[in-house]
Amino acid sequence: MKLLLENWRKFLKEGYYEIDPADPPSLQDVIGGWERGDKSRGPGAKTSSGSSYHALYPVEDLMPYREYKWSSEKFRGMYDEPEKWDNLKKSIEEEGVKETLIFQVGKNGVAKVAEGNHRLAIAKELGIDKVPVKFLFFDKVELAPQSFRSEEDQ
Repeated sequence: MKLLLENWRKFLKEGYYEIDPADPPSLQDVIGGWERGDKSRGPGAKTSSGSSYHALYPVEDLMPYREYKWSSEKFRGMYDEPEKWDNLKKSIEEEGVKETLIFQVGKNGVAKVAEGNHRLAIAKELGIDKVPVKFLFFDKVELAPQSFRSEEDQ
């Protein structure tokens, strides 16, 4: 308990910068800032469903950070039942992307869309410009061995 309290005090002394949802930094600035040692843990904003996110980011800016190459048909096969893809697509078409994408950033320079790849693919397919993104920061982020980016980033 004492170590946890000491770590918390250290974190408070180090401070952080907030990501302003109205004027967010680029993904490259967030990644570079974390590599340099900045703290990016601002409270962000809320979606209409109440989930929090740091800011809205362009779908096109997020695409290079996915782990896998995919097409609509290949993506459908990732679900046990194709109806799930269709239901998710219909929901996003009617209400937009309500569930925040999780973007992991490592001090090792690796960054990826960790959660929300299906939502990202559907948003792109539907022509949605921006989606809500929450950043999680780690010392090291790794890509899955079967990722098409694994060899590029090594």
